[in-house]
Amino acid sequence: MKRLAIFFILFALLSTNAFSQGKQFLYIEITPYDATLEINGEVMHTDQGVYQELVSLGKYTYKVYKEGYSATTGTIDVSDPRKACTLEIKLKEQRGYLSIESSSMKDNLWAHNSNSDEAKVYIDDIHVGNLPMKYQPVASGTHKITIKHPLFKEYCETIVISDGENKIISPEMQQTHAHIVVSGEEIYIDNEYKGKYIWEGYLELDKTYVMESKKTGHSSSPIEYTLVYHGTNVGYIDLPDPTPVYGSLEITSGPVSATVFIDGKEIGRTPQAIEQIIVGEHEVYIRTNDYTSAVKKVNVSKGTLSSLYFETPCGSLSVTSTPSNAKLYIDDEYVGVTPMYIPDISAGDHNIKVEESSKTYQPYIISEKIYIRENEHNATSYVMPHGSLSITSTPPNAKIFIDHNFVGVTPKDIPAIIAGNHTVTVAYSIGDSSTKAVNIAENEHLTVVFDRKINEAELYSDQIDIVEEIVEEELEEEAIPFQLVEEKPSFQGGDANTFSKWVNQRLVYPEIAKENGVQGRVTLQFTVEKDGRITNVKVLRGVDPSLDKEAVRVVSSSPKWTPGKQRDRAVPVTYTFPVIFQLR
Repeated sequence: MKRLAIFFILFALLSTNAFSQGKQFLYIEITPYDATLEINGEVMHTDQGVYQELVSLGKYTYKVYKEGYSATTGTIDVSDPRKACTLEIKLKEQRGYLSIESSSMKDNLWAHNSNSDEAKVYIDDIHVGNLPMKYQPVASGTHKITIKHPLFKEYCETIVISDGENKIISPEMQQTHAHIVVSGEEIYIDNEYKGKYIWEGYLELDKTYVMESKKTGHSSSPIEYTLVYHGTNVGYIDLPDPTPVYGSLEITSGPVSATVFIDGKEIGRTPQAIEQIIVGEHEVYIRTNDYTSAVKKVNVSKGTLSSLYFETPCGSLSVTSTPSNAKLYIDDEYVGVTPMYIPDISAGDHNIKVEESSKTYQPYIISEKIYIRENEHNATSYVMPHGSLSITSTPPNAKIFIDHNFVGVTPKDIPAIIAGNHTVTVAYSIGDSSTKAVNIAENEHLTVVFDRKINEAELYSDQIDIVEEIVEEELEEEAIPFQLVEEKPSFQGGDANTFSKWVNQRLVYPEIAKENGVQGRVTLQFTVEKDGRITNVKVLRGVDPSLDKEAVRVVSSSPKWTPGKQRDRAVPVTYTFPVIFQLR
């Protein structure tokens, strides 16, 4: 309408001139714009559906047409020399419908497994929907119909649809591919890597493929598989498991008796001979005396003996302290109490920590980094703030406990004791004891006197039922960490490797974990009680509920251990233990 308004303004300006010539403007606007206009049987040029021309006065016949639309004809009278002649023509679209259903595809269940596999329909290369298709509106005329599906050969057909017609076609689809799910370790098809554990895709029918499941250090068993259509659902192929291929490995070290770990799993001490180890690269880690360590990688070949030798540059170390009997840690691992001589320690930097060993209210710790020189003796000494203490009693020969630790009988001189707060208890007999709190300043000598005759009232007011057996029992109730106990617990006369073998022989791999391909390391913590029983088994770091439960079950069934000892007395000891689940 805007175009008509503009046209009227233009014709108004030109009307006088047109009148004088016996002519007038003819303006025709056509929808759709690309329709063909004929006037008096002659095709006229239009610009974006607009025809405008200065014509002689008279009558004209017109015809407007386009494929897929109903043509229109008529007569227009250009008779008024003072007024332009205008005409607006809109063609009515002709429309039919398309319905498609393929019986060959319908019978094939693969065509209905998932939306992603549906047959896609294209009209004139434009995607209009998926099979089956019913009453899809289509402009009348000639069209190219294309059907695409990953399992079938592409179908193409040219059709003609008339106005109001429901065109029905039933194409015969030729199947070319099958939907396949393949399971294995590392999946290869015709030597092409497809992924781990599960591969899903399409393979050509009536073609033979070489499939195999591979794994490092294992031999595979390739199979030939020819895909043939059987009118069934998705095809499933479970490839044969790879079988382990073994070599052997010998590990020695200087110094000997180093703890050996292969790929993170403890296997024993050097020298160590492993008759069967899966071929391929392995990481070997050794630890000597809990503080000297080294790492190497070794490549084991099939049927051959590989040798690995560790020689760590070492020096020696002496550590003393004042007062003595302080706990000594090297690289955060407990190694004993001062004074201590270590004949072999790896050269290089080490972190040394000395901690006063008595259970004071104010523990004192000294930490520093030292450098160990190769093939040399290294010595270090630590002086902690201390004083001295003399303890006497009336009557004499009373048992003395400092911070609940038995140290001797009265009278007694203690030349060096950590400065700070301490409790001093003397026990005369069962049910007859006295306790005093003392504070010893640095370099101070303090005398503590217990006198039943002189200060009997104080004695009875401070009296507590302490005897050596009871005090020591109370102190031992709390479990001691494995690395801090003086004499570590043992299993059946062996070490951690012995217990690992016992556990591994009794593990039953949960079926649900097998099915899901779950494996890994379950880290447990338990207590070796004073009588050797295993208690308080709990999971510190789990992998899967089924694996965690099985690890707890086996460890909880352990026979009694030889308990750990502290000052020659059996004590409960906490123990951290890994259980390895590995699918083979």
